[in-house]
Amino acid sequence: FACNAHCKFCPRLIESMVEKPTMSQTALDLLLLSIDAHRDRIDGVSVSGGEVFFNSFEVAKDLIGNVKKAHPDVYLWAYTNGIAANRDNMQELRDLGLDELRFNLAATNFDQRIIDTMREHAVKIFPWVTIEIPIYDESFDHLIKRQRIDEIAEIGVKQLNLAEVRVPFPEA
Repeated sequence: FACNAHCKFCPRLIESMVEKPTMSQTALDLLLLSIDAHRDRIDGVSVSGGEVFFNSFEVAKDLIGNVKKAHPDVYLWAYTNGIAANRDNMQELRDLGLDELRFNLAATNFDQRIIDTMREHAVKIFPWVTIEIPIYDESFDHLIKRQRIDEIAEIGVKQLNLAEVRVPFPEA
């Protein structure tokens, strides 16, 4: 999947991303068979590896709809930077069976428009909204020094996942 952000912490090379992602029926069938075969060990499936609301939206819809139809009790979540998220496309994914949406606010340097989208739409559409960010200097600055964590908690976000937690030790 491709992405519409250029995060300095992203391990993917933008040039190597697929222009028009597709998921063949064979690949979808294999995924559903894998879930069937390991159903006793699979509780959830995530949609990630690019921006769900960018040019992979049709693939994401197909994947979410088919997985939820075949396995209604499997928990489904997707990742977004929030740039292209809006009430309509979030509701469309929720209607197909997406249970949770995870926002990477670090991708947009904690853009207020994304936080407003979360407040005005996401927390009203999804029963569970998470912020999942890599913790690096800018994230720490926004969350702690600027106390944005209070604003995030007040809008109805259920969870904050801090990835790649970095704890600098004082120099001796």
